[in-house]
Amino acid sequence: MRKTTITLGLITALLAAPAFAGSITGNLTVQANVVAGCNLNTKAAAGNGNGLLDFGNITSTLAANDANTKTTGSYGVSVVCTNTTQYTVYANNGANASSGQNNMKGPGGALLPYNLYSDAPGGNLFPTSSAAALSYTGNGTAQTVDFYGRIPAGALLPAPGLYTDTVTVTIAY
Repeated sequence: MRKTTITLGLITALLAAPAFAGSITGNLTVQANVVAGCNLNTKAAAGNGNGLLDFGNITSTLAANDANTKTTGSYGVSVVCTNTTQYTVYANNGANASSGQNNMKGPGGALLPYNLYSDAPGGNLFPTSSAAALSYTGNGTAQTVDFYGRIPAGALLPAPGLYTDTVTVTIAY
């Protein structure tokens, strides 16, 4: 009978040595194609899926009633466009417009007129066409577009109830 002796050092060397005959390297290309684009977010948490310009409780139209999405607790829309993408914003006169006048509709079809502005109530009317649209440059993060509204002084104060309108906001890029 033949006796084979393997030393502990040889076993350790065999177990520690890689079983590879050599190695080579290569490259992995990682890429993404960012295309110019924009997203419009009108889904504020309390807004039921829409931005909100809330005039609150109206008890008189002897003076103008003003609201805005910047400071009155309402919320406008936010736009996220890729960095350096030029875009424009405009809005229609709403679902209840008549002869270019924005109107909120309430009980029995009664109307409550209002106007939308881009800077302050009584300032510049919010543009309603692409030819007059507001211009912005995307920066890759959310940019807020604020809306200002005014129910004009002297407007007929209609019957009590909730008055609403839906304005379509368009982002072109």
